[in-house]
Amino acid sequence: MAELLVRSGFKNIYLGFESSTYAWQKKTGGKVYSNELERAVLNLTAAGCDPRGVHAYLIVGHPNSEEQSIEESMHLAHALGIRIMLSEFSPIPGTPDGEKCRRWIDLDEPLWHNKTAFTIHRLGAGEVERLKSLTTALNGRLVYPGNFRREFEHSGPKDEAPLACKAL
Repeated sequence: MAELLVRSGFKNIYLGFESSTYAWQKKTGGKVYSNELERAVLNLTAAGCDPRGVHAYLIVGHPNSEEQSIEESMHLAHALGIRIMLSEFSPIPGTPDGEKCRRWIDLDEPLWHNKTAFTIHRLGAGEVERLKSLTTALNGRLVYPGNFRREFEHSGPKDEAPLACKAL
C-alpha cells in the first residue's frame, strides 16, 4: 500500500493516531496502536516517502483526555520523525463521547459543538496554547538526513510530489 501511495504521487500522508496509551487505544476501539503507527511510518519511508510529508493526528480535548497522555503521544510521533497535528475534539450530541461532555457544557446549545470552543473550555486556553507550542517546537526540531531538505525547499509546485515521495 505504501509503495502504491508513493508511486501515485502522494506527498502528504495523514495518520489518525489519537494516543500512544494502550488502555486509551483499546478503550476507543483500537483504531491505531503505537506499533502500527511505527510500522506505517517505516513502510512509507522504505517506499521512498519523505517523512516531512507524514503527519500523525492527535486528539486534544477529548472527554477522557486524562487517560490519553497527549504529551507522551506527541513525543512518540516526534521520535518516529513525523510531524504532529493536533486535532481538537468536537462534541457531537448522540455519540457516546459527545454525551460524556454534558458534565461540562449544555450540549443542546449548538455553539458548544465547536471544537475550539469546547477544547478551550475543557482544558483552558493556557493548556491548549502550551500543547500547540509544544507541537510547534517538536515539529521544528525534526531533522532529516542528507540534502533532501534543500532540494525540496527549492522545487516548484509541479516538482513537490516527486521530491516528497521518490518513485521506486
